[in-house]
Amino acid sequence: GIGFTPDVVIIKGNTNQAAVIRTSSMTGDNSKPLVGATALSTNRIQSLDSDGFTLGTHDTVNKDGITYYWMAFKTAPGQMTVGTYSGNGTAGSVTALGFSPAYVMVLSAANYNAVQRSTAMPSTFYFDSDSGTANSITSLNADGFSVANNSRVNSRGITYYYVAWKAVADRMNVGSYVGNGSDNRSITGAGFAPQYVILRPDATASNKNSAHKSAATGSTTDVALNFYASANSTNRVQALETDGFQVGGDNQVNQNSKTYYWMAFTGAGP
Repeated sequence: GIGFTPDVVIIKGNTNQAAVIRTSSMTGDNSKPLVGATALSTNRIQSLDSDGFTLGTHDTVNKDGITYYWMAFKTAPGQMTVGTYSGNGTAGSVTALGFSPAYVMVLSAANYNAVQRSTAMPSTFYFDSDSGTANSITSLNADGFSVANNSRVNSRGITYYYVAWKAVADRMNVGSYVGNGSDNRSITGAGFAPQYVILRPDATASNKNSAHKSAATGSTTDVALNFYASANSTNRVQALETDGFQVGGDNQVNQNSKTYYWMAFTGAGP
């Protein structure tokens, strides 16, 4: 019932299980946990279908009595794309995206952590806690992105899957802010009312885990999702607003003097 064939689906339940992602580049019964050094896994998101997606029975996506939140995206020329490349262990570039990406996820088929980088970020980060690394996604370029020889993005013989978004008016944007510790703080500048927001703390924050909020949690309801194995949280991303979002005072999203990076998205396709 989602109205299109998705190219990316992210699922996170209100439970102590990690978030998972599947892209249309992945084959067979495979999806990728977004936290931990875990390879592609079966029995999660089993396929992306003409009007939705198919689930297995694993607790990350389909435990009896648990509420799950899904975010689905469709590729669009000049706006968003997915793809794959084979690692060669030598620094190089992934090209022919058709646009300059503002945000990229790289997902290893092997047991290496999923990583992310935006144009606002000074380095590459996990979706869970880490201090960032300078030798993973090294730059976002005019027609793609560059990677170093780090195993998370470019180990010889390993397949890597990527998702890339361009900053497009009324659809997707990235940015950053400096925390001040205050509750009910509005972060503006997205340029639209987002339906999905991802936040990543900088390396110096005391809680370095990414947080995310979907409109499905209630745009004005103080409920946010974690990528790591934890149930929903309050006092993080508290609301989705007309030009951005509201954060609480928790150190995961608003520690005084610490920098936070945000990625905001509207609907699932053009």
